Formats: sequence, C-alpha cells, structure tokens
Amino acid sequence: MADELSDEAKNQVKLRYLEAAEKGLLDIVIELLQDKPDGVIGEEFETKEAWLNYQDPETGRTALHHACLTGKIDVAKALLEAGCDPNIDDADLNTCLHIAAKTYADDTTGDMAIEDIIGVLVDGGAMSFKNRDKYVTKYVSAFKMLNFK
Repeated sequence: MADELSDEAKNQVKLRYLEAAEKGLLDIVIELLQDKPDGVIGEEFETKEAWLNYQDPETGRTALHHACLTGKIDVAKALLEAGCDPNIDDADLNTCLHIAAKTYADDTTGDMAIEDIIGVLVDGGAMSFKNRDKYVTKYVSAFKMLNFK
C-alpha cells in the first residue's frame, strides 16, 4: 500500500493537474490521468471521473476549463477522451464552451486553435447553457457559423 499523502502533497498534485492542462503539457496531463495518483484517487476522490473533473476551489474550473482558456486542443481532446465532462459550470456558471467561445471572441492573434477547440467540445458533448452574463445568447450564433462535423 502506498504511503498516504499529506494534504499539502495532495494539493500540489491537484494544482499540477490544472496547471499542466492550462499550459498544454500533454505528457504530464496524460501521466496524471493514467497513474491516478495514489493518495488522491480512492482516498479523496471516489471515482476516476471525480478526479478527472476536479474543480479548483476558488474558480470552480476543471482541467478542461483551463485547456479551453488557453486553446490547448491536444490536452482538451485527451481530457474529453478520458471522460471529462465539458458541461460542468465554474464559479461564474461558465462551461468549457463559454470559456472557449469567450476566448475565441476576444482573440486578436488569429490563432485557429481556439476555434478548433470549440469544435472539439461540441463533438465531445458540450451543450449551450446561459451563464451569469448570458454569454451563450451572444456567442451561439458564432458556434452555428463554424462548420463542425
């Protein structure tokens, strides 16, 4: 049996997971998804799905939210394939689709990864919901204009 992790060590594993997703560190995300860190899975999270969908206590964002925020499409695909739920709300009632759409709308770089991530989310089961600022009504026409599979 693995040594029990301290609360600080558990928090470091959780932060590493969220930060790796935001920075696009696919190898680290995959490692954390596959290894299901001892002392975190089973003790604190009853299921793999609970670990996959871990939410930052301050922002409510999951690793998938973080990947969408920065347009890390490979990470988003890996998280969706592993079973992450794209329809979880953050603290501001933003789903991953809200985050991706707002990031896309605010993007001035012309980086197509943000646009592509919206398609990946839709293909992965993301649905439109209103957040606190009612952004879906503002961005839903942009979703419909994009050519998804």
